[in-house]
Amino acid sequence: MNSLYKINGQNKLKLIDSFLNIRINISDENLVKLIQTQRDICDKLDWIEMDQGRLTKIIEMFIDSGYLHEENYMFILKRIIIIYYKLRVKLDYHSSDQEILQTLFDQYCKGARLYVFEHVDKQLISMELAHQYKYGFNDEQFKNFQKETERILLKQGGKIRDDKSIYY
Repeated sequence: MNSLYKINGQNKLKLIDSFLNIRINISDENLVKLIQTQRDICDKLDWIEMDQGRLTKIIEMFIDSGYLHEENYMFILKRIIIIYYKLRVKLDYHSSDQEILQTLFDQYCKGARLYVFEHVDKQLISMELAHQYKYGFNDEQFKNFQKETERILLKQGGKIRDDKSIYY
């Protein structure tokens, strides 16, 4: 695996500890799958990630969301990684990496909260079940989530890359 796409020892221990704090025992195999997701999307988008800590930053932020659990964390994190890079490639330097990540996080938490409480309020599921549920994010909802996040970033002053954009 290309050395740009890895989690160094210190970040690996930090991630494992963070996952354990939310009662998820992540395996080395699943960490490799998340790294592979990053590498695959970067390859697909012709993007080279120069920040070796980027994946750790993405994962760490979403671990703190309160909406990840044993049954959904790989599904959610893989899609967040993909959406992050699709947005990063599409938006130019007017949107920083941190702005993109923070907006993704805010939108994810908002969507998860709305889904859970809408179903609890309608008594379709119990609050206990809501916390165990996968929060209903399917591929179509993730596409809408990506579009809404992009819309917010553009409203905040982000700009779509063009051929004249600076790529560094």
